[in-house]
Amino acid sequence: MPKVVDAPRRSKDLLKAAEELDPVEFDHFASDFIALLRRRSPAGKQALDVQLVAQLNVRLPAAERRRLYELNAKREAETLTKQQHQELIRLCEKSEQFDADRLRALIELAILRKTPLALLAKEFRPKAP
Repeated sequence: MPKVVDAPRRSKDLLKAAEELDPVEFDHFASDFIALLRRRSPAGKQALDVQLVAQLNVRLPAAERRRLYELNAKREAETLTKQQHQELIRLCEKSEQFDADRLRALIELAILRKTPLALLAKEFRPKAP
């Protein structure tokens, strides 16, 4: 169970509280802190904006996308082999990870730009392959 820590008010107190976190919690804290630093500095905001927009354009490679569609068609036709089924699962998981990463980037960008998520989702809607 995560340790509950009172909100410290001074930087020394913050450091002391961070020392008490278990390694996994500390890694999450460190990542969140670095993201906060980027959001708070003007140069960091611009760099983070560029990084997030680039991440929104990352997709499953075209060859894997085509294979996913092929395997999905075979699944619907009920002609998948066991090996193809495993490949389909692997490609689905990979595609879902891309989608989750994209959504995470979209949410961060909405927060950074102080823009409604729906508006950014429309602006950065994936282009058809």
